[in-house]
Amino acid sequence: MTLARDPGFSFLHAVSPAFFAPVMGIAGLGISWRIAVGVLGVPAPIGETLVWIAFAVFAVMTMLFCVKIIQHPRGLVDALRDSRKLVFFPLIPTSMLLLSIGIRPYDVDYATYFWIAAAPFNLYFAVLLTGRWFFEAHGKSDLSPAWLFPIVGNGVVPIAGVPLGIVEPSWMFFTIGFVLWIVVFAGLFQRLVFEELMPGKLMPSILILLSPPATFFIAYFELTDGVIDPLSYAMFYTSLFLFAVLLVHAEKLVAVPVSITTWSLTFPMAALTIASLLFSKAMVWIGFYWLAAFLLGVTTFSVSFVVVVSVIALGRYFSSAPSADL
Repeated sequence: MTLARDPGFSFLHAVSPAFFAPVMGIAGLGISWRIAVGVLGVPAPIGETLVWIAFAVFAVMTMLFCVKIIQHPRGLVDALRDSRKLVFFPLIPTSMLLLSIGIRPYDVDYATYFWIAAAPFNLYFAVLLTGRWFFEAHGKSDLSPAWLFPIVGNGVVPIAGVPLGIVEPSWMFFTIGFVLWIVVFAGLFQRLVFEELMPGKLMPSILILLSPPATFFIAYFELTDGVIDPLSYAMFYTSLFLFAVLLVHAEKLVAVPVSITTWSLTFPMAALTIASLLFSKAMVWIGFYWLAAFLLGVTTFSVSFVVVVSVIALGRYFSSAPSADL
């Protein structure tokens, strides 16, 4: 995105809840590598290192966001009143839920604290946004894949909660998120097919469509103790189908100016990779083994690619004249 800078401008003005997307992408990749240790036999330190990097990124983003709130509290109030900006706030609790999963092998108590802090936070935004969708006027062009953020968060809640013994609330989050996913996905399908194309800079966000079926498959896998039933098949193969559709048009997703939206490529791929690893573990078939290995490679490349182009873009931004592409 292009940021016009005047003498009083600082990078802090650009910080928003959307900046927590890197936490989700890196944490998701780290969890993928952690699961792959038992499925593919990969080295364990890779996943653990990525998880701790995600913690470090979360700490930096939290600090920047808190400083911005302190210096510009009015901006936070305005963002909470604007439904188009509010839809990004669930990225914060979703990041915390992924970190809960990340820290669980080290400290169950801290994992529980993260869950307790994040799950109600995500439910609050889901309730608030659903109410806005019901009682505010919206044009079809307002509907975007970002509407799926609170829904995906509901799917991550049971993934983090069930291993902690928090089962009944996890079922509640799963069912609410699953129903909302079906409804919003139908609206998104109509918008993407029959309305004008997504703006170029937002094109990577279409990959978010992968997140709900993959995430809800993982959640259902946890809730049913690894049972693969017709609903599991439906969610897993739907996510694979959407991946195939988007893979055919991959150049349209990456051939866009670098922005925070580019990070939309990362967590959906991580969710699909985790789903494929769990499916491979349950089905024990060589074809699923190689599928999981392939997706782990694609996800690792995707996150690495986005990290590199983001660092380059940030470098250009801070060393450029009054305006720069970020």
